[in-house]
Amino acid sequence: MSLLLSGTAVAQSGLNGLPLAQHCLEPSGSIEKILDWLEWEGWQVVSNPNQTSMIQLAWAGMPRYFSGDSGGATLESVFEIKKKAAAGLLRKKQLPTNQTRIMVRDPDGVHQETLIVMWRQPTPTKTEVQCIGALVDQSVDDPATDSSFGEGLPDFHRLTAPDLPKDEPFQRVDFIVLNRRSLENQLGVAVPVDAIVETFSSFSTVEN
Repeated sequence: MSLLLSGTAVAQSGLNGLPLAQHCLEPSGSIEKILDWLEWEGWQVVSNPNQTSMIQLAWAGMPRYFSGDSGGATLESVFEIKKKAAAGLLRKKQLPTNQTRIMVRDPDGVHQETLIVMWRQPTPTKTEVQCIGALVDQSVDDPATDSSFGEGLPDFHRLTAPDLPKDEPFQRVDFIVLNRRSLENQLGVAVPVDAIVETFSSFSTVEN
């Protein structure tokens, strides 16, 4: 089964096999509660991410930029911008109503993944949670790495989960498959990301 098919199945089945997305969508009164849930899945908060994490953080911001009009910017120039943005996350001031954490894990003991968790309360009665995970195919319900992974696909192939029940808080889930071979050929560097999952939820503020 290819990662593309796994990704499609994930999107169509409410993210089966991606508990990180399920935890990020669960309404929570604090970022600590979300972090506790994610720690059960092997994620750990880091304050000084290594170089692999910094590169993965940069890639996590790339699909959003190229989902619309890039304004003529090249892949190389946007990647440099995103690397600087990733470094800026480490300097971000943490406020009681606006907090960000970086988490990492090794899904198979070899490959590393990186996750950004952002928790905000724009008003006392409204809470927003956004998570962006840079994943490798070993953790996306795929039994083996295929060297031809992503071949023939766009550089960023977006799969969107179906509409969620209307009685649920506002939620969005995007699953993006990367064409690593194409991206690596264009940039001349290794791309340590196979897929990106991004979640967003907005809900009435709840107690811890």
